[in-house]
Amino acid sequence: TAAIHFLDKIFSNANSPDNLRAMALKTALHLELDKYIELATSWVKSSNEILALSALEYLAQFNPDHAYPYLGMHLKSKNPRLKVTALNILKRFDPTQSISTLFAILRSYDSSAQNLAMSCLVQFDFALIREQLVEFLLSSAGKKHINECVCLFQANPDPENLFDLYRIEKCLDPQSAKLVQEVRKQCEELLVKFGRISQDEVNSLKNSFGERFTRDEEKRKAPPPYAISRLQKGSSAKWYSLEGLYPILAEFFAQDGLVIAKKLAFALIIIGFPIYYVYPILFAPTDNYQIQQNRYSTLQSLRNPQLIEGWKGGSKKSSGGTGSSFSAQDSIHLELAQVQQSIRESEMNLREPPGLSEDGRMAYRASQNVFLNDALAETEEGNLDDAEALIFEAFKNDPRNPFLEVSGNSALCVIYQKRGDKKKYREAFRRYIKAIENLPGGLGASMSANISNISSVVDNLRQNLGKIDINPYLLKAGNPQSTVINSDLVKKGLNELDEMFPDINSEQGDK
Repeated sequence: TAAIHFLDKIFSNANSPDNLRAMALKTALHLELDKYIELATSWVKSSNEILALSALEYLAQFNPDHAYPYLGMHLKSKNPRLKVTALNILKRFDPTQSISTLFAILRSYDSSAQNLAMSCLVQFDFALIREQLVEFLLSSAGKKHINECVCLFQANPDPENLFDLYRIEKCLDPQSAKLVQEVRKQCEELLVKFGRISQDEVNSLKNSFGERFTRDEEKRKAPPPYAISRLQKGSSAKWYSLEGLYPILAEFFAQDGLVIAKKLAFALIIIGFPIYYVYPILFAPTDNYQIQQNRYSTLQSLRNPQLIEGWKGGSKKSSGGTGSSFSAQDSIHLELAQVQQSIRESEMNLREPPGLSEDGRMAYRASQNVFLNDALAETEEGNLDDAEALIFEAFKNDPRNPFLEVSGNSALCVIYQKRGDKKKYREAFRRYIKAIENLPGGLGASMSANISNISSVVDNLRQNLGKIDINPYLLKAGNPQSTVINSDLVKKGLNELDEMFPDINSEQGDK
């Protein structure tokens, strides 16, 4: 058709602006044309957020599997629509983890992301999100969303809603409480009308709400001796203070002396806390994908800078004498980091496009490599050590893949350039040229030769850099219309070229 011909013309033109490609991809999505999956997959990691968003939305409709490796990158995007679109795709793979991510976004301080996340609530089974939704609405951040959320209780009448609405009602100002009370009464009427519960049962439940609410509040304010919140209170009874922990445990177990309590506390510190931190990493819950055994060692996982930053933040706040652990924002960052870690440690069986040759399959695997794509995202975030480690994991994950060698060494060049490590950059650049030269079918032979020639030219310029003496006055006299040339800028430009194309034929720069 004319529309397909028009879209093909845009996509085949290498000079088409990214925003035009994004518009064309949205048009293809609207027309339900699924022939551009390969293009969308290549654009989903674009630095142009409009194009990346269009590609992600397109893949979400026609092939979510291809979008999956990039979810970690987009879940930490500053663009709210990118973040929420990634969340909706994650929901298909891991509903439980996506709910956790959803409420982490709701508790963030980004109002745009909050509003988009609110619109996502209706896509989840209400029974699965009700408990977390109630806790969110009881928080200071959630109270401003009461009007938007009560409709979810109206649309999902259930006996369990009644006490939750009563709890919310008791924690609000009179005007907001009146709205929630009206919703609760509507739920009661609907439940009775449809025979879910009798009027007598409604009355019995309502009579118990006051006592139940008081009991729950007392439990919250006076937790048992072994509760973390209890251990955190007081100047000497913090979780990390053994002197405060011994008497609490002794009291709990009604021991006359402190010997048994000390042994229990020691066991808790030595055994309990490592299990608490390591267990979620080794046994993260999965649904439609499987964890690849030993893909990351426990030590590598614990070295994740976002997780460590969250734990350090919690420890500093605890040791400050306030008795608190993570702040709300620390908890949000930690929760999002765990989502990204879960995605990174998972392995998905990608369906390769039919009819590919062996070379085509290798090229496809390289473009979909989870480690490499995460490394690119970490590089953008400035986490260069993590990015470097991920690239080497990518090489181990798919050895002898020449296309991955090209992409991986190109990414390493960027990392070493950012670090200013000229020796490693030079080595990675040599490997990059060699990898291009070794591409199957002679694909990269001419490109490798061209880059090598450019490198040689730049090397000759570098060797003669000290001999260059540009006299701007002679130039001006020879051509009055010419612009005076700044020799310092010329030399600066040559130095920048030298950084882009190092002398790969000499070892002098490595010494």
